[in-house]
Amino acid sequence: MDDNFGDVQVDLARRQYVQTLIILVMNFVLSAALFLVGVFAFKKSRNDERVLEAKQRELDQFFDLSQDLLSIAHVDGQFKKISKSWAQIMGFSTEEILSENFFSLVHPEDIQSTKLQAERLSKGESVTSFVCRCRTKSGEYIHVAWTATPSAEGLIYSIGRDITEMIAINEKLQVAAKAKASFLANMSHEIRTPLNGILGMSTLLSEEKLSPNGRRNLEIMKNSGEVLLTLINDILDFSKIEAGKLTLERVAFCLEDMVNELVSLLYFKAKEKGLRVHIDIERTVPKYLNADITRLRQVITNLFGNAIKFTQQGSVTIRASVKENMGEKHLIRLDVKDTGLGMTAESQGALFKSFSQVDASTTRKFGGTGLGLAICKGICEAMGGKIWVESKMGEGSTFSFTFIAEPATESSIKSNFSSTFDPEMGKRHPLKILVADDHSTNQLLAKTYLEKLGYELDIVGNGLEVLKSLELKHYDVIFMDGHMPEMDGYETSRRIQGRYSKEKLPWIIAFTASSTQEDQKRCYECGMNDFVSKPFSISSLAEALRKVRKSSVENRTPEIFNLTAIKKHFNHDEETMKKVINSFISSLPESLGKIEQAIKTKKSHDLQVSAHTLKGNAANFFNHEVQELLLELENMGRLGDFTGADEKFLKAQEFLETLSTNLNLLLGERKAA
Repeated sequence: MDDNFGDVQVDLARRQYVQTLIILVMNFVLSAALFLVGVFAFKKSRNDERVLEAKQRELDQFFDLSQDLLSIAHVDGQFKKISKSWAQIMGFSTEEILSENFFSLVHPEDIQSTKLQAERLSKGESVTSFVCRCRTKSGEYIHVAWTATPSAEGLIYSIGRDITEMIAINEKLQVAAKAKASFLANMSHEIRTPLNGILGMSTLLSEEKLSPNGRRNLEIMKNSGEVLLTLINDILDFSKIEAGKLTLERVAFCLEDMVNELVSLLYFKAKEKGLRVHIDIERTVPKYLNADITRLRQVITNLFGNAIKFTQQGSVTIRASVKENMGEKHLIRLDVKDTGLGMTAESQGALFKSFSQVDASTTRKFGGTGLGLAICKGICEAMGGKIWVESKMGEGSTFSFTFIAEPATESSIKSNFSSTFDPEMGKRHPLKILVADDHSTNQLLAKTYLEKLGYELDIVGNGLEVLKSLELKHYDVIFMDGHMPEMDGYETSRRIQGRYSKEKLPWIIAFTASSTQEDQKRCYECGMNDFVSKPFSISSLAEALRKVRKSSVENRTPEIFNLTAIKKHFNHDEETMKKVINSFISSLPESLGKIEQAIKTKKSHDLQVSAHTLKGNAANFFNHEVQELLLELENMGRLGDFTGADEKFLKAQEFLETLSTNLNLLLGERKAA
């Protein structure tokens, strides 16, 4: 029994030993596992720290190397981190900037708009291309364009760029552009005035009986004058395209007739070279289109003339087709194909660039300014199309262009095609006419042309004589040269506006060689009703006189809107004009309300959009004061600067309500008629 008891004790001891050993092993394994976890955690922590340190070094390096104003700041404007460029651009040390509040650096006039942008950032919105003026250590202010975005932690990350020099350069460019436009306008006037005499007198002389040699010499003189006029027009057109101020008209015309007319003008040149000329107008092309026929003539004449010029044998083909139907409008395509020598790909690349020709010998051999195709490109793009060429050496060339046009309405077709030359015009539409021009040749031409139209007229040489003539006699129409001695046509027109009641104001038509948009605006602003470009012709004078109407609206409100310009804008389509006027009048109160609300609530984006929209709608009525006021309000919204916005709005509101009232009167008279 003692033996059995001993065995039990040994067995219990063995079990306890095994259990103890198991516990020790488990503790060791657990400790080892915890140790390994700790080691891995330590390593991961060290790796994370290294990653963060690397990122911080990258950020610091980015901040140190950037030439822009980089910053991290709180919404209240307190800086947290800035780039070294702040010291270089602003003149402050890093410590001085960090101790400043951003808003303390902003120009007082820009504080309000800047805080509006900060408010947007606090709401989680990003801000791009916001400009404000910031103070440097020297006390001067620089213009800074900012882009900023908020973070989830409530910080603002921003990049600013000093654009002071860019603004100064832009201002200088604008001054230079105005000087250039003024120079071109003056040169245009000085050149066109004698050229008007040359072309006008040659036209009158061609009606006389001449010997064959005399007629041939006259044709040479006339053609030379027309070439010179083309060169002048090229330079002026290029200037307009370059400035983005090329204006287009919409006139009803027959494309096939227009192409045939142009071909007939140049056909003798093709015949001299033995070239065949083909015209192919596809049936899908509407017979009558609404587009700028003058500019289309310019493009087609250039391409067709070049095709004849550079083709020695074979043929030239003009083809018209509809490339795409665009609802009520069509994308029309015209191709001018020749069998000339063709050109290399390198030559094609330079064709549509300014002052560019295939090579220098082209200018020597064929002449020209090198602007023709560049102008064609600008015209096509302005008309919603494009121009291109396909050519291979030895296989000829095909010049193609597209433009957007719509089928002409019956009313616009009748309006355009009923205006033919009428030698009895003076009897059918009697008018008392005064011509004011200091150039004797222009006086003689105007007298001859107007007498051929059946009119009697008086002639004076300056503005003072115009005013004296008006004291002695009433005139329905005054043809007024802009540039005259003693008193020019613009000042004379202003004096006339101040002297006579609106019912007795004569219809003033400017004789101008300056066809830029600024000069046309100048004519309208001083009270002129229409203009005729030099060199003028009998048809251009007749067309100007057809526009003369004696309705009280036209004589009563020349300063509110220009009815001639409005009619021209709507292509004399009365129905469309009435619809647009009604729409404008009915929507005006709501449009003004939106602008007023945007100013009251200081919502810059709403002001910008509302003013821009109303400016576009009001542009149909050619009131330049309204346009300028709305543009100023639009810019205030764009910059977030509401200084003087209330005064601008009240002035614009007064002009617009007066405009609306007079447009209502116009609708009433149209309805009564």
